[in-house]
Amino acid sequence: MTARYLGVWGLAVALAGGVGCKRNQEQAEEAAGEVAEETRQAAGEVAEESQQAAQKAEQAATRVTEESAEALEQARSASEKATEQLDEAAHAQTKVAKSESELARARAEAERERAEARAAEDEARARAEQAFQRLTAQTEAERARQQATQQVEAEQTPPATTEQATKPPVRIVEEEETPEPVREGQATPPIVGRAPPQQSLEGTIVSLGDDRVLVRAPGQPSVEVILEPATEVNVDGQPATQQELLAGSSVRITYRMVGGERVADSIEQERAAPATTPPQEPTPPAPGTEGPLPGGEMEPRPIPPGPTRM
Repeated sequence: MTARYLGVWGLAVALAGGVGCKRNQEQAEEAAGEVAEETRQAAGEVAEESQQAAQKAEQAATRVTEESAEALEQARSASEKATEQLDEAAHAQTKVAKSESELARARAEAERERAEARAAEDEARARAEQAFQRLTAQTEAERARQQATQQVEAEQTPPATTEQATKPPVRIVEEEETPEPVREGQATPPIVGRAPPQQSLEGTIVSLGDDRVLVRAPGQPSVEVILEPATEVNVDGQPATQQELLAGSSVRITYRMVGGERVADSIEQERAAPATTPPQEPTPPAPGTEGPLPGGEMEPRPIPPGPTRM
């Protein structure tokens, strides 16, 4: 548009200067008016375009402002959410640390209890072993004393007749008539109308078996008496069990002869004072040597300590 404007003005100037006529001057003015009109129209179009561009720029700025505000709001919300998550993570970490501390304390407590249990088990095992050793030593000492006593008695006792040797020299208090002894190979005659007569003996318990007791009267060999479940047991005048009978205690036994064996009906025990025999090192019996001792006595069988419970 500017080139056209300059061209029209140049033509007008040329016409006016070359011929100098009025007509040419009018044409030049008319051309200048057209140029001015076109210039105004162009200026209006430029202004309108500028206004539209300004509106678009304003709209863009508004949209950018709104988007920025929305982005800021989203950023603020994300920041608040991140802060909450950090707080939750810190709380969870605190709970984990507390749980780990409680777990460590529980483990330490469990370890302490296990150590105490092991110590108690070791102590109980040691006590059981000591008790077993003491019992074994007492048993060995009692057996040695019995053997020495029997040897002394054998040296001091004059030779006896066959009838006296076969008859057990036990101090027996006859309460009823003793039945005739049963010969070897002869069946035991049935007892009709009455039970076997009762007899009694007093002495000291030498050893205890599962269902029998070995008793020795002063100055006489030991005698074996069978204990039945129905045997009445009293210790110091009080009802007791067979497990409460102790070796070395004084007893009075009431028994009856059944099939050639003494079966106890009742046994009364008086507790003996603790033995003063010094302890000896226990000597375990060799394999295959367990059984009755010389003279028909039963070998004492000490009860070994049982397993310790956890």
